[in-house]
Amino acid sequence: MSKEILAIIPARSGSKGIKDKNIKLLNNIPLMSYSINAALNSKYISRLVVTTDSKKYSKIASAYGADIPFIRNKSLSTDNVHSVYAILDVLNKLKNNESYIPDIVLMLLPTSPLRSTKSIDSAIKLFLENNSLSLVSVVENEKQLLHLRTIDKNGILKPIIKSDNYNVQREDLDSIYSLNGSIYISTPKQLTKTKTFHNKDAMAFLMPKNESVDINDQGDFDYAEYLLNKNY
Repeated sequence: MSKEILAIIPARSGSKGIKDKNIKLLNNIPLMSYSINAALNSKYISRLVVTTDSKKYSKIASAYGADIPFIRNKSLSTDNVHSVYAILDVLNKLKNNESYIPDIVLMLLPTSPLRSTKSIDSAIKLFLENNSLSLVSVVENEKQLLHLRTIDKNGILKPIIKSDNYNVQREDLDSIYSLNGSIYISTPKQLTKTKTFHNKDAMAFLMPKNESVDINDQGDFDYAEYLLNKNY
């Protein structure tokens, strides 16, 4: 039995780090269109919705093939409202307005333009094969906890973790991972209940570093453009 899989891209306007970041041209293409195209090419995703508070953004998303069933309320589009509440808003409105309830929901942040369709499909496959309740994508850190430091008010380095030996080789340390802000998967029931993709039993989906650029500032934007021009 096939699953009804809904992908949602939250693309609000009003970003502060980069003005109109989600529609800023990256190699002459709006940033959010990379996520739209990757999702539309998935062999698993049944429906793709972009939720935005902007009619301008809506027109651009629609031109690239996304479904925009409504314009998001401005109260769900501020800096201090987590994207998961925009996802819950879509699920609630689709249920009430269309009696549409997917089996699985994905959140694909538009700030991850190098994420491939292959990675999306691999993440969905992993989620399905493990009967997971949630999945979050990660990337391996270059540094381990043993290498991380804070600096106190006197300029003295302080280790994050205590150890009797700080000369351990990288190969002898356990790898650690960072959330890369790319792929989040859950079931509508689980997401509605917990209001987070970061459940205690969330499955990890490891992504390659070259797909894990998360654009927050102009430096990230320039790096993504560099990688795209290098044909990564």
